[in-house]
Amino acid sequence: MAMKRGDRRDSNYDNNVNNPRSRQKEPTPPRELQQLLMTVRAQRDEAQQRAKENELEPDVAQMFPNSEAVNEALRFLIRVTSKND
Repeated sequence: MAMKRGDRRDSNYDNNVNNPRSRQKEPTPPRELQQLLMTVRAQRDEAQQRAKENELEPDVAQMFPNSEAVNEALRFLIRVTSKND
């Protein structure tokens, strides 16, 4: 059975079916890009602030190689002080 003209699909359709990632997307509007950039910067600033809050002084960092060691020492201190109350 011969293919009718209306049954044919263009090459762009075949490309979209076989390679869905190759579809051209609409460019993101500048206003939306600006909002996204502001969100990312705010998240970065919050992460940097949290990192600064949890920074150890060099002499303390020498005694505690990682956060697990710090947490263990603090839990021990909590147990010791709560027993004395």
